[in-house]
Amino acid sequence: MPRKLPYDEFSSDHANFIKRAFHQILYYGGPLEPIANFLVLIPVYVILVRFLRKSKSEIGLGTCIALSVTAEFLQYFIPGRISSVRDFTLNSSGAISAYLIHKFLRARNANL
Repeated sequence: MPRKLPYDEFSSDHANFIKRAFHQILYYGGPLEPIANFLVLIPVYVILVRFLRKSKSEIGLGTCIALSVTAEFLQYFIPGRISSVRDFTLNSSGAISAYLIHKFLRARNANL
């Protein structure tokens, strides 16, 4: 059974709404879970590429995929969490998409 996060269900402020939305996605899945899994590693890739000076974007992609494998492996040992090939595929697809967009934009800027 997923654990419940403490929040006031009757509060209408934005922070509470965001907290409830994340709670629903993380602990109950729902229709937004695949989208969240796809998007979760895109900012990680962007940060890695900025840190690695853009010339090592393949290392950033490999790191993102390794993070996805590690997260799914560790979820196997966490009570209440499920390790999933679908989650790994969506995480990796998001990172690969970020990599391809990055390559496209670099090639486009080089041709200008």
